[in-house]
Amino acid sequence: MSGKLIILNGPSCVGKTTLATTFQNTVSETYFRVSVDDYLSMVPKSKLYLDNGINIRNVIHFMHSSIRLLLEEEINVIVDMIYLQKYGTESVIDECSCFFKNYDVMMIKLKCELKELKRRAEIRGNRDYNDIQRQIAMQFPDTSFDMVLDTFQYNVEECVESIIKAMGDWKRFNAIHRFKID
Repeated sequence: MSGKLIILNGPSCVGKTTLATTFQNTVSETYFRVSVDDYLSMVPKSKLYLDNGINIRNVIHFMHSSIRLLLEEEINVIVDMIYLQKYGTESVIDECSCFFKNYDVMMIKLKCELKELKRRAEIRGNRDYNDIQRQIAMQFPDTSFDMVLDTFQYNVEECVESIIKAMGDWKRFNAIHRFKID
């Protein structure tokens, strides 16, 4: 027996954190929320790229390792992450697939209209719209995921309800086994 893992993947401002938090508050089971932003904030940006052995790749490895530990302790996890299909990220994608292939994993792609993402970025004030456009260009195709949710077309409660309905049969989810860079 182990915990279950839900991975919310999508560009900045798509609503990953909002969806994860609403999901946590809606379901009866306990889910720990893990975010790559939380892990990145553990290291000052000024030291993240220095020749001290700590870089974004290491931070993501620490996050994956923590998630696996939680799952082994039978703790459910919902992850807020941006996995991109680009050169240089193969080891991160391979690690994700390798670390979690023996667990119940639902991989969900979140997407939203570009104009809405721009509006959300402007409201937040701490996201670069050009970065969001780059993230969208490097997203994995919809077919790489178990489920795709449009956070512009559906509100957060409707998205949570879609996830809850899909949770009835965890064995049908298999995106983690085909999650690779082409």
